[in-house]
Formats: sequence, structure tokens, C-alpha cells
Amino acid sequence: MFQPSKGKYRPDIDGMRAAAIAMVVGYHFFPQLVPNGFIGVDVFFVISGYLIAGISLGRIVDGTFSIRDFYAKRIRRIFPALTLVMFVTMVVGALIFDPFVHSELRKEVRYAVMFLENWHMANTANYFDAATPKPLQHFWTLAIEEQFYVVFPILALIVSGLKRNRLTVLRGAVLLVFVASLGLNLAMNVHAVDPGKTYFWSSLRFWELGLGVLLAVWGSSWARLSLQWRNVLSVVALALMGASIAFIDVKTGFPGLQGILPVAASGLLIMTGGSFVNRILGWRPLTYVGQISYSLYLWHWIVLTFYVYIVGAEFQTTGGLLATLALSILLAVLTFHFVESPTRSLAIGRKYIALLVVLFLSVLAAGKMKPEHVLPTYATPLCQNFFDERDGWTDRWQNTPAYCPKDSDAWCFDRDGRLGRVVLVGDSYANHLLPGLEARGLDVSYIGAGFFPPVYRLERPIVGVGEWNENRQPPMDEAIETVAASDAEVVILAGSWGGYLSQSENVFAGLKNAVSKLKKDGRRLIIVLPQARAMLPENWYCPTPWKKKEVAYVSAGDPEAVKTFFSDELKKELLAIDAGITFVDVSETIKSHGLGTSEKAYFRDGGHLTESGSAIAAEPIMEVLDTPKFR
Repeated sequence: MFQPSKGKYRPDIDGMRAAAIAMVVGYHFFPQLVPNGFIGVDVFFVISGYLIAGISLGRIVDGTFSIRDFYAKRIRRIFPALTLVMFVTMVVGALIFDPFVHSELRKEVRYAVMFLENWHMANTANYFDAATPKPLQHFWTLAIEEQFYVVFPILALIVSGLKRNRLTVLRGAVLLVFVASLGLNLAMNVHAVDPGKTYFWSSLRFWELGLGVLLAVWGSSWARLSLQWRNVLSVVALALMGASIAFIDVKTGFPGLQGILPVAASGLLIMTGGSFVNRILGWRPLTYVGQISYSLYLWHWIVLTFYVYIVGAEFQTTGGLLATLALSILLAVLTFHFVESPTRSLAIGRKYIALLVVLFLSVLAAGKMKPEHVLPTYATPLCQNFFDERDGWTDRWQNTPAYCPKDSDAWCFDRDGRLGRVVLVGDSYANHLLPGLEARGLDVSYIGAGFFPPVYRLERPIVGVGEWNENRQPPMDEAIETVAASDAEVVILAGSWGGYLSQSENVFAGLKNAVSKLKKDGRRLIIVLPQARAMLPENWYCPTPWKKKEVAYVSAGDPEAVKTFFSDELKKELLAIDAGITFVDVSETIKSHGLGTSEKAYFRDGGHLTESGSAIAAEPIMEVLDTPKFR
């Protein structure tokens, strides 16, 4: 009788791994050809749960399960290749990444080492946002597995210590974990919790590994299936997998209800060992790909992110991607034969532990390398100033003062927990004026939200800008009301006006409402007109040998935005509400100073200013203020 849960090698499982890695790699390299290839990860989860439980089941049932032996196998399986890949990533990253990107990599490696990358990604990124790739972001799957393998061995140890009914209790415990995780997964999907974040939650993934465990602990039951039924179910599995690739829509949340399709397909293929489909999966070339799948998974995304960074996302070519894929496969083959295979049979003794310690220390040492130690252009005063001023000024400001709307998406910056006498209100283009005004000695603070203009009582929600939608809007009304009720003597309204052209009537009506609400005797309102933008290639401040230094320049304010929001007629409408409004144009001043000096960078991206740039933008604003009065 077919007994799949007894630890016997099944070549079709390696074939499933081959299919899974092909989907994942295909999705990452050629997403148009494999649009839902990320479901390969779900296949890996089910396989992992099945194999780990199958290996441990005998000892759990006979009462001899050992956590030490369990983790010894896990360490031999994943740590050698994992540590090598992280070491190479840190070294190569120091050679090619700019200081800012490399500093993010150094942060990321800490989460990867602790197997917390999934939670790091959930808090900082969206898996389906290709604009923010991280070299180690694919380690989130390893993190989820290892978090599951904190829970499973504890259950196994408890069950192993029982006097009788061990298998029954184990089945019940795993079933409870499975149902709880699946139920939470479906509930999160129904309530439309941010799918880009919940994608990484281990609590919504444990059911996938749990299904694999259930298949192992109930192996004796489904092992009785006839060959005829195995053939039928294997075809059903292929149909489910095909439907997953063709019809899953990540915008509606994943895994969620949709995640059941690839997970069920994987479970069925495990159950149908011996079917004609499984015999095809056991074909030797496929099993070899499955055997190197772990190393290929580790390498492919890292090599791809290096390639994209070097050539630029817009300059990728099919030939370049194929060459990058070939390099990934070569590294995987070498890692499998010279690192993975030799270390799997080693005993976990002092020498092995010493080797792992050395490898981890090497990773940490590599993490201390900085790009400016490697490339002279990164050590120039201009490059260092660019990265020092890029975002560092925000660390000097308190951003959770008492007046800030609670449990919201509002940004609040001040010095001592109170609104200043001068208050900036608006999106990030108001926020970046803060350090420049503060450097002029003003008692200034900021309140607002990214991707949202300084408006009040909108007729309809702003959509299609940033992450805002009909059901999620920042508390700008509360922010305006807070400022209106304060003792602020000057209120400065600023924003990326060109970003709201598609909703101009709605936004302008909201701006008029804001002016009306903020109007107060003795208070001055300043509206900053559309600001200058920069054509700023990534490597302009910090050129690299592998990227040509492209032309860069600063343009004046957005004429279309000026016409749409601040034409002479529209200014009159605003002045009719508050005749004391002053309109300030900072764009010409910024443009006249250019991108920076030999030692100072004025832009941190195509629109936002550094501290030095903010100080320049503050000049025209200061001209309309009686400076000593507001110090």
C-alpha cells in the first residue's frame, strides 16, 4: 500500500518543487508571462509542512520526539546556504548600492537573520509594488516557515510526552491551528484589510503549512485511495492550479478565499502519489530542479535586484533578464553541490556550530562595510551631504504630540508637543519646508498627511492619489480644525498641487473651505504656489562607474497646476474669503540655485527638498514675514 507519510523519498515532491520555483522565478523575471506565479510560494508551504511532519511523525507517536534533533535537521537544511547568500549579498551590496539603499539593506539583514522579514515587509512594503524591491524581501517565506516551526515542535513535544492517544491528540491540535489560521485568513479577506500588508502575516499562512502537516498525520487514511481515484484527483489538482494562475486577482486580497485554490491543488498532488501526473512530476530533470530549488529561491531575487539597480528599472532587456536568470541558476547549482549537499550529513557538533558562528560573524562584518569605503565618489562631500540630509532631519522632531489626531494617518512635527506660532499644513511638499523655516529661527510646526492637500470638508473623497480611497482618508478635517482653534499667528498652506489636477474642482472647493475655517483676526494665511521640480537621475549626486551620469536640471513651478488652482480669477475667489492671503512663489528662487553646490544637495528626489534646499525655499516666505515677530 502507498504510505507517503513514512519518510520515503518521493521524486514527485521534488517535481512539485520544480513547478513551484518555476512559477516564482517566472513571476519575478517575466510577470507578464507568469502573472500569478507568486502562488508557487503556497505550494512550497504545503510541501514543507508535509515533509517536516512526515519526518517527525514516527518519533512523536512512539514518544521519542526531540526538539534538539528537530532543530538540528532544520539548521543543516537551511543555514549553510542561507548564510552564504546573505554574506555575498552584503559584500556585493556594498560594492554597487548607494549609501542610502545600502543602509536599508543593513537594516533588512537583521530582520532576515532573526526570521522576522515577513513582519518587516508587512510594515514597510507592498509585495505587489515593484517600485520598492528589497534584495532580501523574499526571505519572508523562510521567516513564516521558521515561525511555524516554533509552534509545531512545541505541540509535537507535548504530544510525545502523553501516555496514550498521541496521534489522535496531534491530529486535533494541528487541526485546531489549521482552522484558526484559515478562519482568520478568510475574515481578513472579507473585511478587506490592506492586502499588500496581510500578504506577509504568518497568522494568515499557518493553515497552508498546517494542511501539509494534516496530510502527513492522516496519511494512512488517504493512502488507501485507488490508482483510478488518484489519476482523477491529480487532474483536478492541475485544473485548480491552472485556475489559480489564470484567475486570481491580488487586488481583492491574497491569500484569502483565493488562496484555497493553489493550496488545495498542492494538497491533492501530495495525496495522489503514483498517479500518471505524479509520475510525470517524478521525471529526473524535474526532480533535479526541485533539489536545487532552495538555492535557486535564495539567489534569484537577489541577483535580479542587483541587475535592476545597476541598469535601472526602465532599461531592463529580455537578454539582460535571461543572462541574470542564467547566473542565478549557475549560483544555485554551485551552492547545492558545494554547500547544501555536503553539510546535510554533518553532525551538529562543536565544529559545525563553530562554522556557523564564523559564517554569521562574517555576515555581520560584511554588514559593517559601507559603500563610501569602497567607491570614492560615494565619499565626496556632495554625496555624503545628499544622504545625510535626505531624511535625517525628521529624527529631530516629535511626531506624536497630544494635539495630533489619534490612531490616524496624520503627520505631526513639532519641538515640544505644541503647535508653533507658525504652522505648515498640507502634504509632503508642505512638510519639506519645515527644516528651512526652523533654521530661520521660526517657532514652526507641521500637521498634515502625505499625498493629501490642505483642504477642508471635501464634497467627495480623494481617490487615486497615494493609498487613499473612498474608505480611507486622512484626518485633514481634524488637522484644519486643530489649527483653526489654536493660537497660530501664521498658517502656511502648501502641497503638490499638480498631483491633484484630476480632482481639481473638488480640491479647490476644499481649499476654499480650509481658508474660511482658518480665517481669524490677527492671523496671516500664506499659500505656497506650485513648487519647482528637478529632473534628478539617481546617480547625479553620487555617480557610479556602471551608470552614465545623466543630464539633470531644475524646472520652474507647474504652469498647468498654477492655471488650474491659482489663476487670477481663482485667486480672487480665495481673497474674497480672506483678503489678507499672501501667495508666495518659491519655485523661481529654487530654480535659480539649481540642484546644489559642490558640497550641498538641494533635492532628495524629483520634487522634495533636502534641508539645504528647504532653507533656500524658505527665503521668499521669510520676505513676507516680519521675522523678529515670529522668532
